[in-house]
Amino acid sequence: LRQRLLREAVTTARFSHPNIVAVYDAIDAPEATFIAMEFVDGCSLARLLRRLPILAAEQVAILGATIARGLAAAHAHHIVHRDVTPGNILLGRAGAIKLGDFGVAEIQSLAESKAGRVFGTPGFIPPEACVGDGFGARGDVFSLGVVLYLCLTGRNPFSAATVTQVLARTVACEIVAPRALDAMIPPAFEKVVMRLLARRPAERPDAAAAPRTGLGWRARGRRWSARAGSRRRCRARAPGRTSRCRAAARHNPRTGRADERR
Repeated sequence: LRQRLLREAVTTARFSHPNIVAVYDAIDAPEATFIAMEFVDGCSLARLLRRLPILAAEQVAILGATIARGLAAAHAHHIVHRDVTPGNILLGRAGAIKLGDFGVAEIQSLAESKAGRVFGTPGFIPPEACVGDGFGARGDVFSLGVVLYLCLTGRNPFSAATVTQVLARTVACEIVAPRALDAMIPPAFEKVVMRLLARRPAERPDAAAAPRTGLGWRARGRRWSARAGSRRRCRARAPGRTSRCRAAARHNPRTGRADERR
């Protein structure tokens, strides 16, 4: 754990980006190791998804384009994150979206050369890493694609009963298209997500190009808001427009609380 904290501090201190959780200082004392990081007042994407399992496509596009910009900054410094998951994406109450936990990050040339070693969270690891072919920058893009798929559909495309089965599905199974699970997902956005999930790394866009694809197009002119995040509750709000969803409160005698009425 001590080495992981120090590695995260050194790795993140190499660069600064508004969509990366900043590290201010690290102290390796005999009794303990400390790392001083930026405080993000909010919650993780994983926690949000426990409350709102499916998010609106517009909000997912904002998340994707924003995290892609953070990854592009890391990749520009030859740093591969290797663990892009909902738990490592932080959502600030004021609308900030930041990628954290670079504890398993690696210099790109080293990450790609460590054949046979698997890093990351099963279900988010790219196919090439599952078979021991290294984890490069476009592996992070694949992991981001899994995150977006999960946000759109409420399920991981590689979910299975055991870790071995998850890895096997990642390598061999065809991904069910998001619109097969939810026809309300825009076709153009589905195409973008499936491109991020391409089995071959060369077929995926790099992180710098991702915001210029359909991710950036759908996110343009919009801002992140957890309240607008659920497609079942309301559509994403664009600047200068009011929400199409107006919730009214009514008393629920069974729970004794006010419930939302759509």
